[in-house]
Amino acid sequence: MHDGTIRDLAFMEGPESGGAILISAGAGDCNIYTTDCQRGQGLHALSGHTGHILALYTWSGWMIASGSQDKTVRFWDLRVPSCVRVVGTTFHGTGSAVASVAVDPSGRLLATGQEDSSCMLYDIRGGRMVQSYHPHSSDVRSVRFSPGAHYLLTGSYDMKIKVTDLQGDLTKQLPIMVVGEHKDKVIQCRWHTQDLSFLSSSADRTNGRRPLLVTRTQRGQTTGWLLIGYFRRRARGIVQPLTAPSKRRWWPGLWIWETEGYPSGFVLRLFAAWLATVGRRGGGDQDLFSLELLRQLIG
Repeated sequence: MHDGTIRDLAFMEGPESGGAILISAGAGDCNIYTTDCQRGQGLHALSGHTGHILALYTWSGWMIASGSQDKTVRFWDLRVPSCVRVVGTTFHGTGSAVASVAVDPSGRLLATGQEDSSCMLYDIRGGRMVQSYHPHSSDVRSVRFSPGAHYLLTGSYDMKIKVTDLQGDLTKQLPIMVVGEHKDKVIQCRWHTQDLSFLSSSADRTNGRRPLLVTRTQRGQTTGWLLIGYFRRRARGIVQPLTAPSKRRWWPGLWIWETEGYPSGFVLRLFAAWLATVGRRGGGDQDLFSLELLRQLIG
């Protein structure tokens, strides 16, 4: 099968085989191989890329997206099985190797993370690039849509984890916020399947778990960010503290931050919505909170 380093793996349910199918790809012959996990037999060898394959993503039961050092993304349909579309990254300049790929839950939007620090949003149904932007200062090694596709989570070799707000006109400048940082290169980031929380892994040999609420707020002509979540240490340099340092109080594990100038009542309303989903689950280093405790916290 493979004659080089395997760079990525993915699984999908295979109606043909009656069980899971393993998708694998990497260096060497630059092929994508599919394997029937139940029988342990190879199914397909998909060829077309001319550079090492760095990333895989599956959706809709039959579809695969692959990103490669040949500066393209290829879509594959296992019902054929063959490549059904090639998307290049040379819309502006010379293009870049594609280090990560993801498709939103509706199957309409592709996101890529590239080695030139850029991300590309591509309209799958319309067959056109929507936008290319630079959320990081180094290779973007991980891109993932949130469960509702409202946010794009990205991790980079610049050691930062960021969230891009996709709620609006995707052709215009997108709001971006730092939501985490490691001491070395970020390798992968993954959302929880239901909640606005994520895991990250890094070359610093640590992983992080961060339940959070990220929302974009507008006040007049000013756009800001609010972050509510659990942190083991203070998230410096992201946004301003909610109250003056002499009055700020917190409960173990919970930090509340707000863009400067927004009222505490606004925080209460957002926290109420967050509390209804992930805030009451507790467990591990989490504590259970109530609005009364929050009023004491910021009062």
